[in-house]
Amino acid sequence: MKADLISGIVRILRPDKETAGTGFVVAENLAVTCAHVLAAAAQPKDGQAGADVVLVFRAGGGRTVAAVVPEWFRPADAEDVAFLQLRVPLPQGVLPFPLGSSQGASGHSFQTFGFPSASPEEGIRGDGHILGETLMQGMRVLQLKSSEITPSFSGAPVFDKATSRVVGMVNAIAPQDGYGRLAETAFMIPSETLRLICPGWPYPISSPTWASPPSKNPTPNSSSGGEERWRGFSMP
Repeated sequence: MKADLISGIVRILRPDKETAGTGFVVAENLAVTCAHVLAAAAQPKDGQAGADVVLVFRAGGGRTVAAVVPEWFRPADAEDVAFLQLRVPLPQGVLPFPLGSSQGASGHSFQTFGFPSASPEEGIRGDGHILGETLMQGMRVLQLKSSEITPSFSGAPVFDKATSRVVGMVNAIAPQDGYGRLAETAFMIPSETLRLICPGWPYPISSPTWASPPSKNPTPNSSSGGEERWRGFSMP
């Protein structure tokens, strides 16, 4: 199955309306991105929602506003995840991505899409390979190899070509070292982490592929978090 990456991609805007990063639609009223993509004013504080976030749907170019769900927000120094509640229904042509487990994804090829400085409004495609699991400050992530992932790919979906499912979200790149190595190294937050933070999805974590459609209107009912910290890596 060929990925229609355009259909579920959103561009996250800064308060000055410039591109901040990428996100993707996961349900009819919900999108997700990395917490570090959002302006400080949009991030929840003391359990209260922040300022609205402006999103642009890559399919069709329509704009909408969304609010970060406080219960499903984890700051950049923890899991780095922000779920966005959309204010209006999805426009025609915009579809949630099918999500799947990252278990067994090592060695698979993937596709992605982001909005780097080379094309901050139209965006560019990327691809690469999922190399496997590793830990960062005690948190499970998957290491990626890609020559396209760069700043403003943060929040982009990682679409596993073998299972035709999104298995994670891009959130960090490794800085090139003194030997010129690691320039194509990136990392993704696995789908299981997203599922734990947003338990409104009716997906069993152990399932190789979560074929059930997303809940049309997932609602916050619990929260989980960690105290893991990201250090020494760039947030793309």
